Amino acid sequence: MRDPEDICYLSSPHVFYHLKIFLSRIQMFIFGNSGGTMRSLSVRIAGVIIAFCGFSSVEAQQQPVLRCELHAPEIRADYVNLVYKPMPIPVTVTVTNIGTALTDSVYARIELTGDLKMADSLDDNGQLLQPAQLFPQQSGTARWMLVHPRTPVEKRYTISVWVRTRNADSSLCETEIIIPPLGSPVLSPRCFVPNALHFDDTLDSYVPNPFTVRLTCVNRGDVTADSVSGTIILPRYVEFDPPGQPATKLYDPCSMEQWQLGDPIPELTWTLRWNPRLRFTMEPTFRFTVTGKHPAGFWLDSVDVRGMTRVPGLLPEFACASFELPDSLALNEEETNVEPNPFTVSYTVRNVSHQTGSIERIIIYFPTSDGLSLDPASPNLVSFDPDLTFAPGEKATFEWLISVENRITRRNVEILVIAYDDEGDPTAASAMLPIANLKTALRSLALETDAPVLLYDPVHDTYDPETFVITATLRNSGGANLNDIVAKLTWTDNSGQDLVEPNPDFADNTNPKTRGVLLPATEAEFSWGFRLKNRNTTGIPQYIAFNLEYGSRETPYVTNGCETFVQIDPAGTTGVSEPPAPANCILHPVHPNPFHASTVLRFTLPSAMPVHLVVTDALGRDVRNLADTGIRKAGTHTLRFDASELPPGVYYTRLTANGIVRMQKMLLL
Repeated sequence: MRDPEDICYLSSPHVFYHLKIFLSRIQMFIFGNSGGTMRSLSVRIAGVIIAFCGFSSVEAQQQPVLRCELHAPEIRADYVNLVYKPMPIPVTVTVTNIGTALTDSVYARIELTGDLKMADSLDDNGQLLQPAQLFPQQSGTARWMLVHPRTPVEKRYTISVWVRTRNADSSLCETEIIIPPLGSPVLSPRCFVPNALHFDDTLDSYVPNPFTVRLTCVNRGDVTADSVSGTIILPRYVEFDPPGQPATKLYDPCSMEQWQLGDPIPELTWTLRWNPRLRFTMEPTFRFTVTGKHPAGFWLDSVDVRGMTRVPGLLPEFACASFELPDSLALNEEETNVEPNPFTVSYTVRNVSHQTGSIERIIIYFPTSDGLSLDPASPNLVSFDPDLTFAPGEKATFEWLISVENRITRRNVEILVIAYDDEGDPTAASAMLPIANLKTALRSLALETDAPVLLYDPVHDTYDPETFVITATLRNSGGANLNDIVAKLTWTDNSGQDLVEPNPDFADNTNPKTRGVLLPATEAEFSWGFRLKNRNTTGIPQYIAFNLEYGSRETPYVTNGCETFVQIDPAGTTGVSEPPAPANCILHPVHPNPFHASTVLRFTLPSAMPVHLVVTDALGRDVRNLADTGIRKAGTHTLRFDASELPPGVYYTRLTANGIVRMQKMLLL
């Protein structure tokens, strides 16, 4: 090394720059790159040399120099609350500019090791100082908040903070943090209770009852737990069975070391019983608490676990024991009504549960639109409140009397009964009831004339009679009322002479005639008056055929229901009286016609003469010979025609008397 004079010779900025490089190399050679302290030392040495030499460079006068100090509090363990204090740990670095120039922005970065972490995971390890730029002799700070987990052993950490700026050398400061031991027992209990109780009808009891509950506990902490005990808190309706069991019990062993896999699990048990039979489902909650002591002598916080058991409610339950009503309502023998009418509905309800209950309301439903109604003699109303209490197994029967309106259409109605218990639950029973329809039938009993023959009187040159009445008789042979009955008379004149016409002097000659209602088994007559319009000049008798058409709203319209004939004798041209001729024999209308099994035939003879009377079918074939060719005396004769063995259809009676033929049409139903 040169003499001081030689050193002072280096009195230029250029030489000072090289001196800094030289001192830095000396520093690296001796100490290595060990941080800001050595850099600060080199700067001071350079300053001494410069001062010694009287160096007056502007660059040397404006050099900033950083000095830092790191502070951390003492960490204490709070065993009562099982926390470190303070936590998080504040670590503060204080940086002072001991140089002679203003610094650029100063940046500090902390370096952590072990389990030390930033309190906020978003925090950065590096910070700008506050303030960021330091004037000579000015200080700035930066702070970090650190956390550390509980540890059962003491841990020591050296925390380093680097301070840097662009126009000065970096500086390193360090401090030591000691984390004291803070272990704690961690009690981990589990409880075991039945998932559910169910009711056994055979035993008439809940099962299992009594039942056992268990409470296990292990120590998952890092220090021993002393005097570990468990307590059960019983829910409502649950009691000890047998009584006298303590609610709080000590575990065996009561001191629990840290539990390892494979170690036995301590357990407490209690035997309990569920008492009542409630209507609603319950889910009682069993609460258990576990506590113990810390080795330091204070009690640990209780740990709470809970278990739930489902106990189904025993609601009163009703069922229909029987539901009785007729299989159907059929027509009676006369086909005028259904029977039975009124009919009885019987409903029996029974308590099939293990709980006493009551029936609050009973309602019977039936379709009134289908003609059903409650009979006045019914023992019960359509809806009523019986207010009956039923013990398990008890039953009661209720009856109604229902009337049915007869109709001509078949019905299939539903009868429904619903009983509501005190919980509002329905117990229903229903059945379908077929109801026969009343038969509707409108029959033509007769179509008759009061003058079967209009005889010509040659003495007076007139007809006797000249007027006549056609009368139709209709009968309601069914079981229901018939409405809007219509009867229409038609006639056929094949003579071509327009022999008859309606009599204008007849009281009511409307055609067709109507009637509003015809009750079952009653008859109605309809009459039309006629008169002779023109004489029969054909020289032979002519027959006017009258036909009845009829029907009603409930029955079909019949267009060929019944026939009768009126014979009009030919008028003479001389006016001389002649003795009665055989042509005056009369075949009266068949009665009844139409008919079912048999009918009555009548004919009148003016004098004794041979008679042949046969019945033919529609094709003219003889089917029955009723009178042979023997002589019959003058007067009216009556014969019964039995057609029970003949098929239904159209038949004709043919009367042959002394060469004269008369015919009548019949309808066998």
